[in-house]
Amino acid sequence: MARDEPKVNVRMPQELKDKLHALAAQNKRSVNAEIVAAIEFSCRKAFGEVIERDEGTEIILNEGDSLVLKSQIDTLKKVVETERKVDEILATLEKFKVDR
Repeated sequence: MARDEPKVNVRMPQELKDKLHALAAQNKRSVNAEIVAAIEFSCRKAFGEVIERDEGTEIILNEGDSLVLKSQIDTLKKVVETERKVDEILATLEKFKVDR
């Protein structure tokens, strides 16, 4: 990050500051870089983001979109289960028809 970037002073509890320093050390980056990474992640999560990479696409959803997606996935699971049951019933009926 360039030295001409805006500076921001932040007050925080000592316990949080200690955790921040420990996290920065764990991630092998400066405290400033750790703060920027945390804010960037929070913004991606809040506003949603799609990240294209060689190994695939990562989609970060905001909470509302995440709940909608979960609901749609749950509905699709129910549809798949219903289709399975219908297939079983049809197979049973077909077997019954053959036996007659």
